Amino acid sequence: MTKISSTPFSQFCWVDLTTPDVAVASSFYAAVLGWEAREGDPEFHGYFMFFNDDVPVAGGMSDMSAGQMPSAWKPYLAVEDAAASLEKVTATGGTMVSGAIDVGTLGAMGVFVDTSGALAGVWQPKDFSGFGAIDEPGAARWFELHTPGFANAKTFYEVAFGWTTSMMSDSDEFRYATANEGEAQFAGLNDTVNQSEGSFPHWLIYFGVTSCDDAVEAVKAYGGTVMSGPDDTPYGRLAVIADPGGAIFALMQ
Repeated sequence: MTKISSTPFSQFCWVDLTTPDVAVASSFYAAVLGWEAREGDPEFHGYFMFFNDDVPVAGGMSDMSAGQMPSAWKPYLAVEDAAASLEKVTATGGTMVSGAIDVGTLGAMGVFVDTSGALAGVWQPKDFSGFGAIDEPGAARWFELHTPGFANAKTFYEVAFGWTTSMMSDSDEFRYATANEGEAQFAGLNDTVNQSEGSFPHWLIYFGVTSCDDAVEAVKAYGGTVMSGPDDTPYGRLAVIADPGGAIFALMQ
């Protein structure tokens, strides 16, 4: 596995899972993605990390809302200053869910809802920079916003985080933009206003696998639900999954 030491500011540096059953989630992601869930730290309310090939690839926590918040994956953007970034978020029309919080010596975090209603976070790295690996099997490969509020969301991320975007397609049937750093693309924005999935705004995280079909069989065996796929696409063989707690993510071969 190719290890990384940091993520450029304004790009996604981490993801974490809120789940109603940590033990079930740990077994599920071990079977589907080959992850090892290591014991959480009581100092951080039991927050734990998933590792693949001994590098951190995601975080997790138990749902403490008594079922009031849905089980979900949440991505975090690397920022230089968490408090200042959250101020920019609110000035651009987003909603701050939690202000900048120091996480020991690891860094500082905050959570927000963008102008389209999708949940995300910011991470100001100190001792911990985020992903130990990315864009390969067993790690996050792609980050994609699904929203019926496409135009406002695109402007929000351009202004709040300085993204440079380009339209891949701009028709009523398929409207999609990418966020770019030079020639490299690091996120996608998908207009769902005319799609069958309806108006649920969310960031869909794609995790890499060596075999999408084998991973889908593991999903079925360990209590998950296959929402679509596996399907061959120009970007690989893909499937959209709901884990046993209902958190939605995608597989990418």
